[in-house]
Amino acid sequence: DDYYYPIGCHKFVNSFKRFHPDIDLVVFRQDMIDKVFNEKGINFYMAKPTFAKLLTDKYDLVVNIDCDTAIFGRMEEVLKDDYDVGAAWNFNQYENSNLPNITDEMYLQAGLVGSRDKKFWDIWEEANKDAMKYTRQENDILNLIWYDIPHIKKLRRKIFDKDIPDFYGCKSLGQEPNFYLKD
Repeated sequence: DDYYYPIGCHKFVNSFKRFHPDIDLVVFRQDMIDKVFNEKGINFYMAKPTFAKLLTDKYDLVVNIDCDTAIFGRMEEVLKDDYDVGAAWNFNQYENSNLPNITDEMYLQAGLVGSRDKKFWDIWEEANKDAMKYTRQENDILNLIWYDIPHIKKLRRKIFDKDIPDFYGCKSLGQEPNFYLKD
């Protein structure tokens, strides 16, 4: 709750609701976060998949979106039923990331991750127990499981903004002066 306004979560919520009034938006508040952390004994980096798993029985698609996101239109690529697991591309003009066998151009970021596959959330949650061993914690873990875990490699995987002119993730970094809002 202390970070809700400083991070801009209220702006995210308002922008999401403006373009997606037909879609449930679940924001976990501090009391629920504290309860889940205590009951499940998770670390901070396990939170995204752990909280997603709380929603998988109610929804066919669960999408985690970081609260420092602003929505400027309908997220059609994320809403399409053409993938089992999807994530935003990280490649940008500002700062890139990589791992052994995962190039800058391959690297995904965990600020926007969606899945229809319940096992994906289990795998990512378990792998994030070791997230502190990596420089970019859950982002590195997401890439390692995306490219290395057989179950995930067999899923229909989608990188939301790699080949289209959308900006779902860090792809926009360094290009901010080029953006304008139409209508």
